[in-house]
Amino acid sequence: FLRPKITKNIENNLDYSYSREYSKSQKGISAMLRIRNEEKNIKNVLLGIIDVFDEIILVDNNSIDNTLKIVNNLKDNEEKFLKKIKIYNYPFEIAKCGVENFKTDSKSLHSLAYYYNYSLSKCNYTHVMKWDGDMLLPLFLKNNFKSYLSVLMKNRKPIVGRPIGLTVYKGLDNELYYREDSHEKEIRIFNNTVENYFVKDVLWERLQNDLESDYIESSDNIFIEFKDVSQNEFSHWEEGYLGMGMRKRREIRDYKFILDKTSNIDDFTSSIIKSEGFNTISKEEFFKY
Repeated sequence: FLRPKITKNIENNLDYSYSREYSKSQKGISAMLRIRNEEKNIKNVLLGIIDVFDEIILVDNNSIDNTLKIVNNLKDNEEKFLKKIKIYNYPFEIAKCGVENFKTDSKSLHSLAYYYNYSLSKCNYTHVMKWDGDMLLPLFLKNNFKSYLSVLMKNRKPIVGRPIGLTVYKGLDNELYYREDSHEKEIRIFNNTVENYFVKDVLWERLQNDLESDYIESSDNIFIEFKDVSQNEFSHWEEGYLGMGMRKRREIRDYKFILDKTSNIDDFTSSIIKSEGFNTISKEEFFKY
């Protein structure tokens, strides 16, 4: 029998060392969700995914708002939330994406990669999906999302899944704006084995896959990447956003554009934004779970 692999941190804090079994045998999929100060989004995030995943591993990183109060209220009032959501605390300052990440030892408690691997070690099912605090799963996308997951889970070989998400911005006018071609694409789903783990890339963390795996991308948008312009959606990046790729740069450009155009609302605000290639989504449909 293979013993669990134990990883220690350079700070020698044994309470936050972690171990991972060679592979998990409990068939299913865990949502791995790392959060910090997500009181505006967390209820909608959880309402969308509670019926999709077998468990939700929620690792809180020093939230000082009502995030955990909201989560615990859901757990106290409905059995499926109590059963599926497991909360862990990670009380260390995490390096921001960019040069700060580059300068941080990957085995440090402050490393993005270490934080992700610690979170991954808490997942108990054969498959894992990395979920974020700004990802939503409205009802109108849920069936397509479940169908995509089913394809991955039934695959005979190990998999890496790259689901496509649509980026949606909530303006200060409370309208929801998106571009047809503005997508979030990232490897997020993988087998829960020690051969899948996170490493320090130059500017952020990256999944390292040492298995021969089938690469499976969704054929269409199956979740929402939600950006509320009343919040600093890029606080986890260093000032200047050094190293952002083209997609992320366009994302922050669109974010600033929506923020600027909705700061002074008049009868022409929506039409001006639409003239720049944006569409709108019905709030009634968007916030239906």
